[in-house]
Amino acid sequence: MDIEVPNRLAEAIRRDKLIIFAGAGLSIDNGLPTWNKIIEDFLNNDANDIKNADILVQNLKTKLMDPLEILEKIKGEKALILEHFENSLIIDGLVSKTHKILASITKKFITTNFDKLIESNTQTKNIITFDSKYNLQKIGKKKDFVIKLHGDISKPDSCIIFKEQYDELYKNEEQLATFKLKSLLSDYTFLFIGFSFTDAYVNDLFNYMTELLDGLGPKHYMLSASDKKINNIENINIQDYNNMDIFLEKLANIRANRKKDKDKDEDEDIKPKHETTIEITDEDFIFDDDGSDIAPNVTNWVGRKKELDLLKQDFFKVIFITGIGGEGKSALASHYLNEANNFEIVDWRDFKEEDHKFQMKIISMILTISSDTKVQKLVGLTNDKLINLFFNKLKKRKALFVLDNVDSYIDYEKCEPIGNIGALFKAALKHEHNSKFIFTCRPFIMHSGVDFYHLKLTGLTKEATLEYFNKGNTNIKRERLPALAEKAYTLTNGHALWLSLILAQSNKGEEALKAFLNSIELGEKNIDINHSAYLSKKMLGSIWEMLETNEKTILRVLAEAVYSESIDNYSNVVKKEMNYQKFGKALKTLNSLNLIIYKRNTDYIELHPLVKEFIKSNYLLADRKKYISMIIQYYDGFAVLLKNKLSYKSKYDDFTHFTKKAELYINAGDSQRVIDTLLSINDSMVSAGYTEELLRVTKLFFNLIKWEINKIEQYHNFNDLFRSSVKNFAEFGDRDYALELISKYGKIIESKSDDYLLICEIKSYIYWLNQEFDKSIDICEEALYLIKRAEQDDKYDIRHTYHLILRDTRVTENIDKALEFFLSTHTLNDLISNDSDLNNINGVTYGNVGRCLLLKDDYQNSLICNFKSFYSLYCFTKYQRKINLGYAALWIAEVLIKQEEYEKAYYFLAFSKDCWYEHAPVLYNQNLESFDIIESDDVKARIPKDFWKIDKYCTELIEESLNIKFKQ
Repeated sequence: MDIEVPNRLAEAIRRDKLIIFAGAGLSIDNGLPTWNKIIEDFLNNDANDIKNADILVQNLKTKLMDPLEILEKIKGEKALILEHFENSLIIDGLVSKTHKILASITKKFITTNFDKLIESNTQTKNIITFDSKYNLQKIGKKKDFVIKLHGDISKPDSCIIFKEQYDELYKNEEQLATFKLKSLLSDYTFLFIGFSFTDAYVNDLFNYMTELLDGLGPKHYMLSASDKKINNIENINIQDYNNMDIFLEKLANIRANRKKDKDKDEDEDIKPKHETTIEITDEDFIFDDDGSDIAPNVTNWVGRKKELDLLKQDFFKVIFITGIGGEGKSALASHYLNEANNFEIVDWRDFKEEDHKFQMKIISMILTISSDTKVQKLVGLTNDKLINLFFNKLKKRKALFVLDNVDSYIDYEKCEPIGNIGALFKAALKHEHNSKFIFTCRPFIMHSGVDFYHLKLTGLTKEATLEYFNKGNTNIKRERLPALAEKAYTLTNGHALWLSLILAQSNKGEEALKAFLNSIELGEKNIDINHSAYLSKKMLGSIWEMLETNEKTILRVLAEAVYSESIDNYSNVVKKEMNYQKFGKALKTLNSLNLIIYKRNTDYIELHPLVKEFIKSNYLLADRKKYISMIIQYYDGFAVLLKNKLSYKSKYDDFTHFTKKAELYINAGDSQRVIDTLLSINDSMVSAGYTEELLRVTKLFFNLIKWEINKIEQYHNFNDLFRSSVKNFAEFGDRDYALELISKYGKIIESKSDDYLLICEIKSYIYWLNQEFDKSIDICEEALYLIKRAEQDDKYDIRHTYHLILRDTRVTENIDKALEFFLSTHTLNDLISNDSDLNNINGVTYGNVGRCLLLKDDYQNSLICNFKSFYSLYCFTKYQRKINLGYAALWIAEVLIKQEEYEKAYYFLAFSKDCWYEHAPVLYNQNLESFDIIESDDVKARIPKDFWKIDKYCTELIEESLNIKFKQ
C-alpha cells in the first residue's frame, strides 16, 4: 500500500531538522531481548539466591507487576542485575537493515535503549549519555549524534534501571538531559519508532513539554500499525510492521533527492541558489543563535569593478564603505568576502546600526581567531582589554573582518568612528598585522592616513544597469531591454535596491514592467522632494498592492522581527495563519520579487532595512501588535522552558530568548511586560557576564518611554528596573548615559519624596564607583537627613552604602564610623572571641568588619574575622555560595600577604580563582591582577592542581586557627 508522507515530515528531512526517537521495539525486532525477558531470565538463573523468585516471575508473566516494580524488589542484587543486562545486550556483529535505512534519513537519534544497534549500523560517532554534561551542552552544534537517554550498556553502572534513577532523571528539574530533550522537542521534528509510549516517565515528560509549548513547537510523528492516538503526536498508520522498511525507504529517498533538488533549483520555493563562500565556523561558539552575523547572499553581481579592485589591494589596513541606504554597501562587502580566497580567516559581524553590541561581537571575533581560547577567560574583561587581546591573538595571520552597519558608533558632526568601534578602528591602524578590516555605514568618514581608505558608494553606472538587466531572469526580448534599463537607471540614479525591485517586475513581461516604471516615475511637480524617499514610498507601495494576504503576512512578521531567523522558525511563527505548503508558496513569490534577503549558505532570512522601514511606517502600532505578538508567542515556547533555569551559569543564547521578547514588547508599546521581562533576567545575566546585550535592550526602552511622572507611576517595579539598570550602565563604563537617566528622572520628581531618595542612592553609588567620595558622601548625608526627619524606613539601604563609602575613603575617622556601623549591636570582642556564636553572626558581617580592620592595619583581627566569614559562607550559605566564597578567600589572601604569609596566601588565591573561573568568570577576569601572583612557574609548582587538595588545605588551616570543625 502507498502511505503518504506528511508535508512537514518531508520538509524536516530536507532541512535536516528530523530526530529519530528509537524505542525498545526497534531493538526487539532485531533479535535483542525485551526487559521482561532479561528480568525473567535473571530470576530463573538465580532462583536459589533470590527470595520469592518464582512468585516474581509469575507476577511478571501475568502483568501483576511491571519490570520496574520487580527490579525495586530485588535491587539489593544490583551488581548481578547490571552484569546480567550487560551479558544480554552486548552482542557483537548485529546487522540491522532498518537501522541502515534510518542512517540515510538522518544522523540524529535519541533512544531509551542501552544497546549499540544504532551506532554500529549508522557509523554515528557522537554517543552522548544523560550524564555527559559537556557533550549535552554542545548538542545544538552537532551534525550527528546518538543521545542515549537512559545510558549505554558499555557503562552498565550508569544505566537508568531502577526507579530512583528514573525519578532523578525525569522529575529533577536540574537534570540537563531532560532539559535538553525539551529544548530539542521545541526545535526539531521527532519521528517515534518502536516506541509504544508505555514508559510512563518519557510519556509524562513529552506531555509536559507539549503543554508548555502550547502547540508552538514543530509537529511530531510516530510510526504505528494501528490507529493509536497519542496527545500532540500525529500517528502514521503503516497497517503492518512489515511495511516499516518500505515507508522508511520513502523517507530516505526524500533525503537523497535533497541535493538533487537543490542543484535543479526545485527547492526555489523556499530559498535560492547560494554562491560558495569561505566560512570559518567553530562548534564551540555560543553567540550565533540567529543569522545576524552571516553575510547576505548576493546573486547576479554586476559592475563595481573599480571598487572591487580597490578592496583587493593590500595597501590598506582599514576601509570604510559609506553611502545612502540601499546602494549596496553590505552587498559589495559580501561579494568581496565571497571572492577573497587569499585569507586564512574571514569573519562577518552585523551591528544593525545599534550601540551596545560591541562586547559580544569582539568576543566572538577572538574565538574565531583563537580556537583554544575559552569564553570564561573573556567575559567581564573591559573592551580595551578585549581589543588588545584580539590583536595579540591575531598576530601576523591574514584575516578579513567585515563590520557591517556600524552607524551608531559614528560621530555625525565630526564624521569619525567613536566609542568601542572607534577604539577598534584606531587599534587596527596602529597595530602591525596582515589583516584587513572593512566597516560599512551611511555617514561620510573624515579620516586620512596611509593605511586607511574611504570608499563612498554611489549608484551603479548605466552600463552596469544594462548588464544587470541582461543577466536577470526576465520574460522580455533581449533587444527590448536596453531602453527599459536606461529608463530604470534614469529613475533610480542606479540605486541598487530599487533596480533589483524593478528587475523583479520583468518576470511578468514587458508591458507589466513598463506599467510599473510609469507608476513610479517622478513628475515635475514633485521635483523638489527627496528622490530616494519618494521612490521608496512609490515603488514599495505599488509592489505592496500586488501581494496576496499570505505574502503580506510573512512580510509583516519579518518587518517586526528583531533578529534574523530561519525559514523553519518563521514557518512556526505564522503556522496559525497558513500551513507550510502555503508558507513555502508565498515565500517563493516574495523571493521572486527580490524582497527577501537570504543569509549565505543558510536558511536564515530577513528584510532590507528600507523595506522593513516602509512596512512598519505604513501601519499604526495597534495594527502592528498582532504580528509582534505572533513572534513573542514563538519565543515564549523557549522562554518558558528556560525561565526557572537561568543563572550565572546560563549561556548567552539562553538569555537572548528573553531580550528578543523584551525588544518586541518595546516595539508593541507594552512597557509593563518589558519591565517584567528585563527584571526576570537582570541578576543572572549580569552575573553571567552578558551585561552589554541587557543594556542594549534596556536603553531602547528608556529612550522610548515618556518621562512623565503620571506615566512612570503606572508601572509596577519601574524603580527596581531603573535602579539596577543605571548601576549596570555605570559599572559597564557608560557613566554618561547613567547620569543622563538620573537627570531625566530627577526632572520629573516634584518633591523630595521616596523617588528622590532612590535618585540619591543611585547617584551616590555612581560617584562612589568613580571614587568621588566627597560628592557621594554629601548625597548620602542629605538622603539620611531626609529619612530621619520624615521618620521613614531606609528602604534603599542608603545607610549601608554610606558606610561602605566611608570605609573606602581610607580615612581613619571614616573607617572607625564604618566599623561601628558594621558591628551593629556587637562588640569587636564578640566577633573575634573564640566563644562567638558563628550561627548567629552572618558571613557578610564578619567580612565587612574584617575589611575595616585590614584598612586599619589590624591584620591579626582582620584575619580572624575573614576566617569566620569564610567558615560561615562555607557551611551555612547556599545562594551564590561559590561567588561569596571567592570574595572571602581573596580577602583572606590579601591579609596574609600583608603579614608576609605568602605560602598560605597562594592557597587562598588559588581557592578564589577556582571558585570564580567556572562560576563567576566576570569576577575572575576583573581580578586577574590579584591572581597573577600564583601564575609564576615557581608558585605553580608548589600549589596542587586538584581543587580538593586546595580546599583541604584552606579548611584545615581555618579549623586549626579557630579550633572549629567545618560542617559538610
